[in-house]
Amino acid sequence: YVSSTYSRINYIFNEDVLFPENRNIAKYQEFTVVPEKTKILGEEEGYEEGYVRIRFTFARAPRFYTSTIVAPTIIFTFVSFGMFLLDIRVGERLAFGVSLLLVIVANSILTADMLPVCPERVWVQVLTTASYYWVITAVL
Repeated sequence: YVSSTYSRINYIFNEDVLFPENRNIAKYQEFTVVPEKTKILGEEEGYEEGYVRIRFTFARAPRFYTSTIVAPTIIFTFVSFGMFLLDIRVGERLAFGVSLLLVIVANSILTADMLPVCPERVWVQVLTTASYYWVITAVL
């Protein structure tokens, strides 16, 4: 939530917010404005004269996060089930588990910059943390 206060602004707004019909004009943007959820609130909604509140709603590219974070994490977690197929007496079982653990840690480090920094827990963080602890449990 971002709030900004402006003073000494004279603004007459008698029209609706207009967005281009083709929302895919800008090709390389992380966020896209959702025009259906964008609202302009003024005196009619209880604000004082001279104050305007504009609420923008943005959508992120969901396939980017699915292909870079969610899919690899799920794949590595399912591959970790392969440790249970190896014989306990074989030393390669431990090497396989540690290798998977290192891959998941590297994936977490690479994707840490893509996640928002906020006090709430994001479901992607829960997924990667659960995957990490699953592999640790399987190695032990």
